[in-house]
Amino acid sequence: MNQLTSVEKGLPLRYFFQVIFKRKRMILIIFFTIVFTVTVGNLLMKHVYESSAKILLELKEESEKALLFRMNLTPDYSRHNWINSEVQILNSRPVIIRVIKELKLLEEHLKKKKLSGDSLILEEAIDDFYKALKIETTKDAPVVEIKFQHQEPQMAARIVQSIIKN
Repeated sequence: MNQLTSVEKGLPLRYFFQVIFKRKRMILIIFFTIVFTVTVGNLLMKHVYESSAKILLELKEESEKALLFRMNLTPDYSRHNWINSEVQILNSRPVIIRVIKELKLLEEHLKKKKLSGDSLILEEAIDDFYKALKIETTKDAPVVEIKFQHQEPQMAARIVQSIIKN
């Protein structure tokens, strides 16, 4: 009743190596097929470069406006809303359209995809721009990080610089 079979005891290491050596050709074929497939796939993929910049936002207290309109600005509430509004401005459609027109990204988008209708082309270019753009804030400091991914590193850097400028 207490007798264990050879499977329950565990097979000796010798049996394990026998199975490995018996199937070595199939194991090597599978291994090299996977390595070859991953290598070819990696070489065929388009490279994507990411450019990023951090900007420090400075809040200028507009006490003259507060006095003129008899408003009290609470520091916590206005600071939180102020940073979020700056991020929304950086991420806004007019800023994106200015960057697209300034850097002539619409012509680049036309080369990639053949579309008809100017508004359709602009809308698709804006959608692709939003997919590549990331704007993040930090918790404790009024620092905003702008990241953009593009296939050309120089263009990614120019786009980030243009967003900051606009």
